[in-house]
Amino acid sequence: CHDGLMTVFLVHGNPETDALWDPLVDALGRIDVIRLSPPGFGAPTPDGWAGTYLEYRDWLVGELVAIDGPIDTIFSCAGVADGTPGIMLINFISQRHAIERLRDAGQLATGAAVVMISSIAGVMWQQQLPTVLDFLAQPDWDAMAKWIAEHDGTETYGFSKMAINAYVAHQGFPLLQRGVRINAVLPG
Repeated sequence: CHDGLMTVFLVHGNPETDALWDPLVDALGRIDVIRLSPPGFGAPTPDGWAGTYLEYRDWLVGELVAIDGPIDTIFSCAGVADGTPGIMLINFISQRHAIERLRDAGQLATGAAVVMISSIAGVMWQQQLPTVLDFLAQPDWDAMAKWIAEHDGTETYGFSKMAINAYVAHQGFPLLQRGVRINAVLPG
């Protein structure tokens, strides 16, 4: 803590290093900012590191779960464009995985807020509700990835944002029962 404020943790994607955050950290004027740099692209890599989705996932979740004390806010922003290999892993499955690991580890503070960035591209989620709910019913990373591979037309930007919208709607009450708010922001 710094003057009664919670420590700030900043995580970004590749190919940046934590220097990306320098202007924000300078503007905050705080000394309790922790910047996590994903391995590779200028940051050291562990021995045997291959840079797979699973290695990045496990690295990030390990870093977050190791945070000393509860987490008050998660601002989850991942969105690559159609045609990007693994778009659903990046745009939704990884975010859900991290949020649920933190929830299961008891890391989300009472009164915490989770904000996910969606898009106007996902606004039709209610018209696709049976399909999206079938996807959301998958219990873990592997099952979700398998489901996507087996359902044509779901490895898309639009479906990733539909999944975010439905996930937020579906998790609103269960998380609220734990004292956690979840919201989606839909920029146009």
